[in-house]
Amino acid sequence: MTVIAEKVIVVFLADATLPAGDALDAVAARGCCGSLVLPPGAAAHLENLLGVHRSDNGSATLKFPKMPTAFFSAAESARALAKALGIADVHDAQADTAEPAARALLATGGKQLVVVHETVGGVANWTRALVSDLLSADDAHTLVAVVKASNEALPTPAEPNAFRPRQSFEKVDGAYASGAETAAPRRLLLAFYQKDRTRCDGAQRLEEAQVDTLGSYGAMSALMFAQEVAFRLGFAPKYGA
Repeated sequence: MTVIAEKVIVVFLADATLPAGDALDAVAARGCCGSLVLPPGAAAHLENLLGVHRSDNGSATLKFPKMPTAFFSAAESARALAKALGIADVHDAQADTAEPAARALLATGGKQLVVVHETVGGVANWTRALVSDLLSADDAHTLVAVVKASNEALPTPAEPNAFRPRQSFEKVDGAYASGAETAAPRRLLLAFYQKDRTRCDGAQRLEEAQVDTLGSYGAMSALMFAQEVAFRLGFAPKYGA
């Protein structure tokens, strides 16, 4: 299976009021921006990003359990979720050992996904320095992504017609999900960069106006984000394939 990246780091700002700051905005400026469209009624945004499947009885499992994943969060509930999902490498993001652990995971051999989850009152003060260093190193094997909660819905799309088919973000696992045509769906903001693998657009900051007018990635279902990451690391087929 094609491997596009050896390392992926995803910084998730779980509250819209959390500032990206210069370091995370630099990912938007150097890379590509778009939106991750949330399914109707979705509340557990973190579960969408981690690729959690919930069965009819409510049990939760990872869609890609073989993908090496390390999870960092200051929120005890988020760490408990990660452990319950079977993620063994779970860290308190505000512990003194967190930054060295994250840097080591991204520097050593082997494929690795690192997820840093930030909340109000639970910001990891080392995340931005790490992202800055990764952008400076400009390693072609490392993908840096920032996902940020948004209080603004996706701009209402035009009605589908013969000349404008339904949007790709409405598809989940190759099929249009029921209710996907709901107007003005909620979304997360996305910026990502990987040397020689990213089409740079005009967005300079990870904010709604910039993403909507200057971002070139468009919109993808948040339910498929984990598959896109897994594809880049070689653990899943291409999203939409």
